[in-house]
Amino acid sequence: MEVLVVVAIFSTAMVAVTDMFLIANRAERKVLGREQLASTARVAVEQIARGVRQGSVDYARYADPAGGGPLAPADTRLFLRGADGGTFAFRRSESDCPPGSSPCLLVEENGETASLTPTGAVVEQFTVIINPTVDPFERLPDGTYPSDAQPTVTVVLALRSGSGASAANVRVQTTV
Repeated sequence: MEVLVVVAIFSTAMVAVTDMFLIANRAERKVLGREQLASTARVAVEQIARGVRQGSVDYARYADPAGGGPLAPADTRLFLRGADGGTFAFRRSESDCPPGSSPCLLVEENGETASLTPTGAVVEQFTVIINPTVDPFERLPDGTYPSDAQPTVTVVLALRSGSGASAANVRVQTTV
């Protein structure tokens, strides 16, 4: 009888220890996934910010219907012009994404397209807010300028990876 009690107590203790180990392991995987996702988001936002700092907003491309129409107050694409005259764009896309990563964040530079988000990372939100919405450096017919403000670009990026208990969500924002 005593052996049966000892075995029951030992079994209960082993189940509790195993359960705690599995919970800790799951939490660690979730934290690591969130850290990797946060790193991916920071790198993408920093690349966008560097593009804005080194170039300028390509207001003319927003006016082109082939580019998707006029600049919206909160847009899902960012068209830039480099100091060397080259063009590049950042946009959320459902196509041209790595496997398991649709929608993704794409960068287009002089006709070449690449994904900024790795396999497994899904773009939940990519919002670009450009202020002012008209080119402040383009002179109007009456000789004045439409705005006296330096353009600012605010980028909001929300990423998700995984599913279920191991899902990770990260949201980053910056203004350049």
